[in-house]
Amino acid sequence: MLGADHDFGTELTAIATKTVTDVLPRPMIVSAGFRNSDAIHTGLMGFAGERRTTVEGSIVYFLTDNLLVAGEYRHKPDLIDQCSAGGFDLVRAENDWWDICFGYIVNEHITIAAGYANFGNVLNHHEDNVWAFQLKYEF
Repeated sequence: MLGADHDFGTELTAIATKTVTDVLPRPMIVSAGFRNSDAIHTGLMGFAGERRTTVEGSIVYFLTDNLLVAGEYRHKPDLIDQCSAGGFDLVRAENDWWDICFGYIVNEHITIAAGYANFGNVLNHHEDNVWAFQLKYEF
């Protein structure tokens, strides 16, 4: 594996979440945390010998009782060097991830969500952005 010392690893993650109700007119949920890992491209390329601690977080804000907007951010370590051959990048540097989405709570069983995510460089692919749609039924 390119730049990897082994094909298994362990991540340590600590996240704190707080629902804030007295600052804005509607509730806001804030999460922040740390991730300690040696994963290269989330483990897709294996695991490095060195560990790094990165930050991540999210915010959810209720625009109405049923409509919400959310955003997430995840810092990504760059544990291997870029690798090029013949003027083409075989592996590009890792970039941070972020996303934004909107959700609608139809009732206590049904939610609808749509969002956009940017995953930065994923190896050498240019397909690093994605649109998502979810319809969820819980019983």
